[in-house]
Amino acid sequence: MGSILTSYQSSGGQYHFCFILSPPGSRKYAAYLVGWITMIAWWIVTCSGISLAALVLNGIVNFWHPEYVGNQWQTYLIYLAVSVVTILPLLYSSKVFAISQASLYLSIAGYLIVFIVALAMHKHRQPAEFLVQSGLGTSGWSDGTGWLLSISNAMYAYGGVAGVVHISEEMPQPRRRIPQVMLLTMIIGLVTALSLFIVLMLFSIDMDAVKNSPLPSLELIYQVIGNREVTLGLFVMLLVIYCVALPAQWVTCGRIAWALARDVSSTWKSIYTKYQMLIFPYKQHGVPFGEYFSKIHPKLQFPVNATIAAFIFTWIYGLLYLVSTTAFNSIVTSAVLFLNISYTVPQGILLVRGRKCLPDRYLKLGWLGYFCNIFSVLWIILLGVLICMPPNLPVSLGSMNYTPVILVGIFTIINIIWIVSGRKRFDGPQIDWDTILNV
Repeated sequence: MGSILTSYQSSGGQYHFCFILSPPGSRKYAAYLVGWITMIAWWIVTCSGISLAALVLNGIVNFWHPEYVGNQWQTYLIYLAVSVVTILPLLYSSKVFAISQASLYLSIAGYLIVFIVALAMHKHRQPAEFLVQSGLGTSGWSDGTGWLLSISNAMYAYGGVAGVVHISEEMPQPRRRIPQVMLLTMIIGLVTALSLFIVLMLFSIDMDAVKNSPLPSLELIYQVIGNREVTLGLFVMLLVIYCVALPAQWVTCGRIAWALARDVSSTWKSIYTKYQMLIFPYKQHGVPFGEYFSKIHPKLQFPVNATIAAFIFTWIYGLLYLVSTTAFNSIVTSAVLFLNISYTVPQGILLVRGRKCLPDRYLKLGWLGYFCNIFSVLWIILLGVLICMPPNLPVSLGSMNYTPVILVGIFTIINIIWIVSGRKRFDGPQIDWDTILNV
């Protein structure tokens, strides 16, 4: 994926890549489908980030006051408050880069603090064999299947690894910076997650208590440290890190919708009056009301209207939490799959057409590029099956996995929109080759 990103720099990302790489007969449909999938996926993933911060705050209060049990409507109100607080920094657009940098440094500092405190204050130690011990799963699946399902859940952490491409037009030297950012994200994630996992598992005491806790991560760290005040301080720090990281997600949400809205194709529209038929040219965008959502605020210098659309979507989507937390979580899971599908479709097209169709680029992978493309296509097939499987056995109405229904529903809606409107009116993005190839 990084090799494609260094070939074409565009805020449209996968949406533009599909249009550029696809054969003429299918490029419009491929771009339209992937563009909508990417936009919806990022909006829902942002909802999940907001809900995570809300759940952490609820868990902190419950940890300090065990008699408090947050209702779903209270969680929703916290969800709304977090969304407002985290989108406000975008009003100071010149400071967003500094906030994003701060979130990176805070994340690394937070990891080091938790890691060092756990090593210094742990009260118990499990044998090393505990890390690879089998038979501890509670899902009802076999060990192998349970392990695969856990990998699919871990994909959430890397769902947004290519989010950097949606601000590529605003980055200095994107041909070099984009693959560096993506690679560094993976390395940082691997090193921090694996080392912290090993430490916390080795020093844990009661895994059943962790599984049954309203906020398992908090219970796990409390078991390791054994001090309520220190645990509370660490999780307040974690909540701050979550909130500081969210403005970057709002930026990506707005840029994706703006990129899809700004791509204009011209067509002809007919209006029948009482006496005659009027035919005139008009503009057709990738989304409804595209002319409105494609505007850049003259003072704030970012797509305010498109970002507000994402903001309104998160408020409406959050209402689902009041109805069913299971359905809410299923849609979040499906969003992770959608993101990975959007990353894989351009690679599948490139695999069929051959990597020689790519222009001169900073990152040339040679035969390794074909291996990555093949692996990505095979992996997305396996991931799609795993994400659609029920997380626990036996399956009941309350614990069923709604992801297959959601996937079919969203694909159906997008295809209906394509058949009714997009197929006849959408000609794809108007590619600015000077910008994409020479930025």
